[in-house]
Amino acid sequence: IGKNLVLKLVDLYQFDRALTYIESMRAAGIDTIEPTTYLYVLINSSRVSPTQSQSMDIVQNALSAYVAQGKLDANQQLFYGALIKLWNNDFYGAKILFDKITGDTYAPIVSNMHDVYAKATTMQDMPLYYWTALFALQLLKNGYFSIASKLALEVLNKDPSYTLPYQILAYKHFLTQSWEPALQYLLQLRDLDPKNEATYVFMIGVSSYWLDKYEQAALYLKQVEYPAYTLDAQRYLALSYIAMDNTQDTINTRQAMLWNPSIQEEDFYNYFGEVFYKPYTQKKLYTLYNANTNLGFLYIKTCF
Repeated sequence: IGKNLVLKLVDLYQFDRALTYIESMRAAGIDTIEPTTYLYVLINSSRVSPTQSQSMDIVQNALSAYVAQGKLDANQQLFYGALIKLWNNDFYGAKILFDKITGDTYAPIVSNMHDVYAKATTMQDMPLYYWTALFALQLLKNGYFSIASKLALEVLNKDPSYTLPYQILAYKHFLTQSWEPALQYLLQLRDLDPKNEATYVFMIGVSSYWLDKYEQAALYLKQVEYPAYTLDAQRYLALSYIAMDNTQDTINTRQAMLWNPSIQEEDFYNYFGEVFYKPYTQKKLYTLYNANTNLGFLYIKTCF
């Protein structure tokens, strides 16, 4: 159970929680977590701080211990060694190690990195921080958030007007559910990068919801018109209105969701849970149902 829980938390990018469970299991004499999983969690946990270069030492120590115990193969040693060199801005040293990796396990990220190296050789007139940002972007895309953040912050220090590092930091915090810093970077991006405003507005609304800023969440989510985000925006909008005890706008949003062709079974489950099950178990009035009984029948009919 513990192993499955850790793996699920890793899928959700909840690294600190995953690390807590791993250490609890180890304290109980249970060591079923693969070394590569532990290293991935450790690298992305808050113990490796983007603002403290020496914090990567704990990963180096864990890596050395696994090597001494014979628990990592040659490719794994090369890969994590390359990541540590990227953390330390040794891009050439990282390339040497990436070039030695064989097989398919790390092929996608190695290929991404080689693409950046190839661009660097053909566009040598670009400033060094430009390539640093591209390395950070590839690390973000492959789930190495702490290293991506460190490199992005270094780029920002050199060029505060460069959009890419803001994007990297915003997505990193958003994906790992660090809502306050995510919101701050997203608000900056909305002004810096107007062509992607639709995406930022949606993400600002979601971040605001998780920070219990329900009125602000609703303000932004109502502005979402981009089809790819519409249903998710409606979901968060309904939750925001429920949190504010705004019955009429909750109903209006649920009606809009019902006619959305992308509606899924989870949306019906959520509606029935909120409208019928919750008041039943809490012995409260069926406020949302009684405010529009016809909508309840439509949800049941459409669900069938």
